[in-house]
Amino acid sequence: MKFSYSLLKTLVSGKLPSAKKVGEALSMHSFEVESVSSDTLDVKVPANVYSGRSHHYGLAEEMAAIFSVKPKNIYPRIINAPENRGLLNIDIQEPDLCPRYSGRVFEIKKVGQSEKATKKYLKSCGINPINALVDAMNLAMILTGQPLHVFDYDALAGQKAKKIIVRKSKKGERLLTLDEKTYELPVGTLLIADTNGPLAIAGIKGGAGSGVTSKTKRILVEAANFNGAAIYRSVRAIGLPTDASNRFSHNLSPALVDLGLDCATILLKKMGARLLDSAAAGSFSAKQKKIILPLGAYKKLMGQGVVMSDATRILSALGFSVSPSVKKGEGEIAVLVPLWRDDISTPEDLIEEIARIRGYQNIPPEPPLVALSSHSLSESWAFAARMRTALVGYGLDEAILSSFISPDLAEAQNGTTFIFGQSSSLLRVVNPISQDRSVMRPSLIPGLMSAARANARFFENIGQFEIGKVFAEKEGLPQEKQSVAVVIMRKGDAKVFLEAKGIAEDFLRSMGVYDFLLVARGQEIFVESGAHTVGRILHLEPYRGFYAAAFEFDAEELRQLVKEEKEYAEIPRFPGTWRDVSLLLSATVPIGDVMNTAQSAGPDWLEDVDLIDEFSDEDKLGNGMRSLTLRFRFQAKDRTLSDAEVAQAMEKITEKLRAAYKVQIR
Repeated sequence: MKFSYSLLKTLVSGKLPSAKKVGEALSMHSFEVESVSSDTLDVKVPANVYSGRSHHYGLAEEMAAIFSVKPKNIYPRIINAPENRGLLNIDIQEPDLCPRYSGRVFEIKKVGQSEKATKKYLKSCGINPINALVDAMNLAMILTGQPLHVFDYDALAGQKAKKIIVRKSKKGERLLTLDEKTYELPVGTLLIADTNGPLAIAGIKGGAGSGVTSKTKRILVEAANFNGAAIYRSVRAIGLPTDASNRFSHNLSPALVDLGLDCATILLKKMGARLLDSAAAGSFSAKQKKIILPLGAYKKLMGQGVVMSDATRILSALGFSVSPSVKKGEGEIAVLVPLWRDDISTPEDLIEEIARIRGYQNIPPEPPLVALSSHSLSESWAFAARMRTALVGYGLDEAILSSFISPDLAEAQNGTTFIFGQSSSLLRVVNPISQDRSVMRPSLIPGLMSAARANARFFENIGQFEIGKVFAEKEGLPQEKQSVAVVIMRKGDAKVFLEAKGIAEDFLRSMGVYDFLLVARGQEIFVESGAHTVGRILHLEPYRGFYAAAFEFDAEELRQLVKEEKEYAEIPRFPGTWRDVSLLLSATVPIGDVMNTAQSAGPDWLEDVDLIDEFSDEDKLGNGMRSLTLRFRFQAKDRTLSDAEVAQAMEKITEKLRAAYKVQIR
């Protein structure tokens, strides 16, 4: 909203700084000033203070408070205006949409041009000067915030008394507006009318039939208050936004009606106009709100005190009436709130008014004096944080996916029975937004798999994890558990399963889980500890040249297996040795079985068996065959192993593998 710097200077006593400095001060203490030119301040007035600050009088009060000057020529009022002399009657048929309507009849002389200063004020506010009469109405509007409209009084229906009717439009009604355009009026549009028909679209635009001409001798000046929502709906329905409609859409205070008319009356009298009659209809509460402000409350909220004289000066400059409270000696002031300051209703509102003028930047920073109490994180939250840190350390990215998925996706990889057991089933949503979101996820892997495939359009190496809740129905009741899952996709890398297995094993150890066993069943490896299956590692279907694998753990079961105490193991005093062997065997033989057999066939000083390579090629190996390379680590605690001892152990292991799986040593 644009304001005239020149006009603002006439409304305060004392010298003001430059327009730029004024803009900076307003931005710091009042509202954001979006731009400043030589004589224009473009101010972003908040909606909640529109009635009290969308006009020059209101902004002048802000400047008076900020720069410690006194406002002048603010809110002039007309006393003893002629009323009800029979020239005007007002009938409000829609009091909910028009709570207040007031009009005054003037006899005017020939209308000329406005003074140079008036034209400058209007131009600075983005309004084109037209003639002295129209300019006076616009000047009154920018001074008070109340839109006004002028009718040719003698063009209204009726002989002696003219009747103004505020009503809704009827079917088929039209109006030729002042800009010579005819508008179809939707049924229910709020109108200003006489007994012959519509005169103006209420709060938006006047009609040409009652407009002022060079022959006009008497005028009716209208000031009214309209329901903001009704005006907004009319603007949207008709497609006719105006400056007046924008103001009315902000729900102006009814108290501005008489203020705007008084201002217009003063300006018209300066032009030589004579006030003949006035009339008003509708009612509103003209009782000012009284607020008792304890100055001690200011210190409690703002952290610093304020003396009564400073609080009184600021509030008085802002337009409030301030007096000492009836309770003497208790540091309280009684404040009367202007009728158009509908944003002020509590002592806290007044404290904010004082604080912003004093400057929030002037409040000294102080550390809060509060009692600090220690608190501990829940075990599940802390464990999830540990898992997250560990998985990020493997170069994986965390995903947070929807708990609602499709039934087809939910049934992939048999996720329901893995986490919740054989008697569980999918937990279905009663009122799903779509079929693709009709069940709760029983496993994290399907969602991660879908996300990885979507990311495969942009990346060749994908590794994602998620820690979240999974759901199922069991024995007629919904169940939920915490789960952690990882999906890895590599373009053209068939060994991704081994990578997933390696990360899974290292992840378990990093979390403090050492007592586990890998058991191969088909294309999956299940992670077991005692009688519990806590996780699984599995192949995923290849996708557009990508190989994929995943693993998932029941996080709640996993947490129970964590050993917080570390077992001490003496650093080996003697060197260990490694042997690699490549085996050719049927692809149907589970890798886990081969590794378990090799481990059991070795001596006590066989520390570990690892799978380091897997190779399949029908042309080179034959149909249904594959090659596995195992690495054996031998370590004795009491001596250095000889080559003969290691060779004898390897011979025993390979013989066991030949007998069990008919393997060939390559």
